[in-house]
Amino acid sequence: MLKLHQLFFRNFLIILSITLFISGFVSYFTLKNIELNHFEDNLKSNINIIEIELLNSKNRDLNRYSASFENINDLRITLIDAKGVVLADSSKDIKEMDNHLNRPEIVQSKTDKYGISIRHSATTNMDYLYVAKKIGLNGSSIYIRMAVLIDRIMSDFYNLWFKVTLIFAISIVFALFIKFYINKKITQEVERITDFLHHLSNKKYRPINSKSFTEEFNSIFILLEKVAKKLKKRDKQKKKFTRELLLKNRQNREIISAMSHEFKNPVAVILGYSETLTQDKDMNENIRDKFLGKISQNAKRISDIVDRITIAIKLENQDLTLKISSFEIKALIQNVENLLKYKYKDREVEIIGEDRKIEADKTLIELVLINLIENALKYSDDNITVEINSNEIKIIDRGIGISKEDINRVTQKFYRVDKHIWNNSLGLGLNIVKYILKMHNTFLDIESRLDEGSVFSFKI
Repeated sequence: MLKLHQLFFRNFLIILSITLFISGFVSYFTLKNIELNHFEDNLKSNINIIEIELLNSKNRDLNRYSASFENINDLRITLIDAKGVVLADSSKDIKEMDNHLNRPEIVQSKTDKYGISIRHSATTNMDYLYVAKKIGLNGSSIYIRMAVLIDRIMSDFYNLWFKVTLIFAISIVFALFIKFYINKKITQEVERITDFLHHLSNKKYRPINSKSFTEEFNSIFILLEKVAKKLKKRDKQKKKFTRELLLKNRQNREIISAMSHEFKNPVAVILGYSETLTQDKDMNENIRDKFLGKISQNAKRISDIVDRITIAIKLENQDLTLKISSFEIKALIQNVENLLKYKYKDREVEIIGEDRKIEADKTLIELVLINLIENALKYSDDNITVEINSNEIKIIDRGIGISKEDINRVTQKFYRVDKHIWNNSLGLGLNIVKYILKMHNTFLDIESRLDEGSVFSFKI
């Protein structure tokens, strides 16, 4: 496996090689085309000069003129008549030259302003760039053709290409120097990180200097410093967390024990009465009905316990959906009062305030009211009051109250203020209330003082 600096160097060379190849390939042909276009423009300019001079001179020796022009400009010039016969040439004897009417540059110049071709010359046995132009002279047409050796073009091109290559080479050397410098720095920073992590794994939380030559490494060192501080803090809290975990496990055992106790009593009652009914076939009808009522009552109690646990779990897992309807809140409170009368026969629930309609899930709001009103009845000896306001419902009792320390915890699942007296409760009621109100985008507000009473309210 390669080290980071080796991997970086390898990838750097690969990218650099590919970049140089592509840029070299592209620049080669680009510069070549630039040179060719430059010479084409140069030949066209010279043709235009020759055209002007020929038109302004009536008795000019064409052979002598073409030879002198080549001597000055180092360019081959050929003059050809309309039939393709060579009238003058700066490099060769015209008697030795063939008819040029079908030369590509001559053919193209018949229709275009200029004719251009790159080809081998049979006359001179060399490669040329040809540019030709058709002009009118003394009442007839002639072709002015100029040529430059390809070797000359390529010589200029190679000189230019050499300079470009030299610049590339200098750039590569400079890039490699920068690469080695950066590589050295990266290696040093990686070694710092490795050394720090090694100490961290051995729980040696030493500080690290976050200053670095790059912002990225600087950010890494800052994060490592934060991680070290958090790990150090967590180590200090390890014993505390262990104690809390043991406490939680003990509470869970107490909850299981409480649930067992909750189910044990009604199950024992049901078993006792049902065995008595089974054994005594001649039991008095009134006593039988009383026993059956006790069995039904305790069966309902078991069903209520299961329902509370099920609802609490569903609410926490968000498995319940709201079924919104419009209903009168006072009528619902009165219905809850009637449901609880059989259990709290000597207690009164006073309902004050004007009735109003609300939009909510009637079944779930009824469950909220049952839990809050029954809690108020359970933990107080006096009558309780349910107050209906314009946007709020209050359940007021004058019972034992709740301490400041317990107010924020009474809505937790399975939490009870008195850890030793279960009083037929699993501590699920207020937890269920909290989740139902949360589904209705509201919350339970609790005001209480020890030995003075409590006010449970929610807006809806």
